Amino acid sequence: MTEKSSILVACRRKFLFGDLLLSLILTAIAVIVYESSIWPLSFDITPEAKRALYTTTAAITGSLLGFVIAAITIALALPVTPGSNLLKTSPYYKDVYSTFLSTLRCLGFTTIVSVIPLVVRMEAQVESLYTILFAWLIVLSSLRIARSVWVLGQLVAVATSISSSSHESGHRAKLPPAP
Repeated sequence: MTEKSSILVACRRKFLFGDLLLSLILTAIAVIVYESSIWPLSFDITPEAKRALYTTTAAITGSLLGFVIAAITIALALPVTPGSNLLKTSPYYKDVYSTFLSTLRCLGFTTIVSVIPLVVRMEAQVESLYTILFAWLIVLSSLRIARSVWVLGQLVAVATSISSSSHESGHRAKLPPAP
């Protein structure tokens, strides 16, 4: 039991690495299932459909880049409250920004990888390897976005729970002066 709990604690400490590992495992499983005859799948996608897929993915990941940038802005602009002060002195404060920055890098790379096939024509062998890279980046980006949404939710919960409890006790949180 303690071995399982120590593994769980290690995964919680290195959650970005855990997400990376999970994305690699899920992509490897998908490739093995697709390449083997375990489950007969066929994805004969026309060039027009591939182009639409890459275009859509580039647009979505580009938009999600904007979301993560907005989340970083929200994290930086949290009002001065006991909760935000507690967060800033927490040893996990650095993890908040490393999560957002990792998500930015992943989404940026996925956007670039989505745009390249729209500009460059690839040979069949290169295209199959590129498809695996593309699939892995989609899985990793999804995990990173989910993690960033969770972190943003936790930040908002900390900011609102402390400020709402201070309102209930009659204390008002100090807000920055209006410009």
